[in-house]
Amino acid sequence: MPQLPINSSTASPILQISQSAPLSSGWLSLSQMRNELASRLGGRMDIDPVRLNLWLNEAYVEMCDMLDLPELWASEGFTFLEGIWVYQVGSHVRVVTKLSWNAEPASWSYGKILGKTDLVEFRRIPASHTPCAPKTWAPYGRNLIVVYPTPDEDYEVTAEFLQRPMPLEDDTDYPILMTEWCEGLLLLARAKAFSALMEFGVAAQSKTEYVSWLRSKPSALAIQQTGQTANFIPVNTEARRDRSRQRRY
Repeated sequence: MPQLPINSSTASPILQISQSAPLSSGWLSLSQMRNELASRLGGRMDIDPVRLNLWLNEAYVEMCDMLDLPELWASEGFTFLEGIWVYQVGSHVRVVTKLSWNAEPASWSYGKILGKTDLVEFRRIPASHTPCAPKTWAPYGRNLIVVYPTPDEDYEVTAEFLQRPMPLEDDTDYPILMTEWCEGLLLLARAKAFSALMEFGVAAQSKTEYVSWLRSKPSALAIQQTGQTANFIPVNTEARRDRSRQRRY
């Protein structure tokens, strides 16, 4: 039987409002971090402030991507629309992890979590089916999710997802990171700056300082999940980090 064709042009937008926008108060603003970074680069006067902002934002996004901090987790309600089974999530959503019902569809229990499958299994679903309450979903590409069966009416659901932070743009923007992470952000931004300035020896030393600092930090997510304080952040390769995420999700 034919497979369901996934057409992004028919996708309904969901999860469009970011909860990871810069804060209006905090420990260090973009302007303060830019001045501190310039000082740590030796007070050089030949660097455009735009480049300093770029390095700070690159470090900001990289740290948030690597650490899976609790402040990056969010949930939001939306609606499965009748006849629509392809949905486009906002660009601030890094990965959707769970979908669950807000209300009871048919005889199912309140809060039922929809089954999650991978795209290979989803592709085995035949195109011909009777619309009803969706039972399973799968991520598709960078910013789509698909559900099956096709909804036969509107259904209220909640998504849990991991966000990527919105960039710091105004001088008065503050990162959503807690105070204790600002030092790491500056260390990583300094490493990126020296690398961009082709001062590779100092860049390598700066990156070593950042990794050493990172190893000393307890994992806030592990503490939240286990109640134990002896967990420290593992500094892994990208491959090991990806395997860990696959096991969790």
